[in-house]
Amino acid sequence: MSGLAGSFFKELSDTMQLTMVTSFLVTWLLLPVLHLMIGYKTSFKPNAHHTMSDSVNRLRWLTWFFNKPIIAMMLVVGLISSAYWASDKLETGFLPELDEGTIVLDYISPAGTSLEETDAICKEIEKIVEIHPDVESYSRRTGIHMAFKSDPTNIGDYSIQLKKDRTKTTDEVISELRKEIEGKVAAMEEISFGQRIADLLGDLMSTPQPIQIKILVIIMKY
Repeated sequence: MSGLAGSFFKELSDTMQLTMVTSFLVTWLLLPVLHLMIGYKTSFKPNAHHTMSDSVNRLRWLTWFFNKPIIAMMLVVGLISSAYWASDKLETGFLPELDEGTIVLDYISPAGTSLEETDAICKEIEKIVEIHPDVESYSRRTGIHMAFKSDPTNIGDYSIQLKKDRTKTTDEVISELRKEIEGKVAAMEEISFGQRIADLLGDLMSTPQPIQIKILVIIMKY
């Protein structure tokens, strides 16, 4: 994978490779030694002069499981079942859910809307943003996005900074703003909300790669 997504997944693949190598070394070197220590315990009686036996005795619970394979198998089945049950309960995604305290509001007015008309519609949105108690400041771009990609005059976004001492999460503020704007600014064709990092990464990953033209000059001599 190339681009920004490739940079992220490269770190993930390196982490997986290190994890697999470490797991192999533990299985190959540590587990046989641990098994020899447990087997050594049965033929070695602990006393005050042998400190190694004291450490081996702490592994008595492992030998207890070795002597009761049915209970050990039930434990393994229980662990596998719990892992299967929890697998669909875990959240997944490219980025973890963050509460950044910033909101990116993307808007699209009807196609063909002039710059003046788009500005008038956006001022209605700004009235709602300004009176929200958790909003500290905001800025608006028209005809351009956070990724500095030029757009038509009916497309743009807001960068909204929330107060640090707010009592509501960013998602809760987004939900309130969405409800107010959709109910009072019907002239706006489409609005979408997100947080700054996720929105910026989304814009960068969706930006097409620049076209590269390579000219090869071949000089032939006769």
